Amino acid sequence: MYAYRERKNCSLVGDVEEERVGVPVKGGLYEVDLVKRHCFPVYWNGDNRRVLRGHWFARKGDLDWLPLREDVVEQLEIDYRSKVWCNNI
Repeated sequence: MYAYRERKNCSLVGDVEEERVGVPVKGGLYEVDLVKRHCFPVYWNGDNRRVLRGHWFARKGDLDWLPLREDVVEQLEIDYRSKVWCNNI
């Protein structure tokens, strides 16, 4: 992982630094900020792209699968765990 530092809130008492870790993707040409959920090019200026977290998907049309909204996914995970892991078979 490629780590970089970002300076914030410089004060007379001392500097406060926050370290963020980006995850390299596409052969290291892009990096994903998991907190802000965006992807940006590493070696050139370009547009940031939105990153979606996908664990559960819904089919749209014949070939397209789209990630479900995170609030729906959270409820699915709760229900799934209660049915699969909590049932005594």
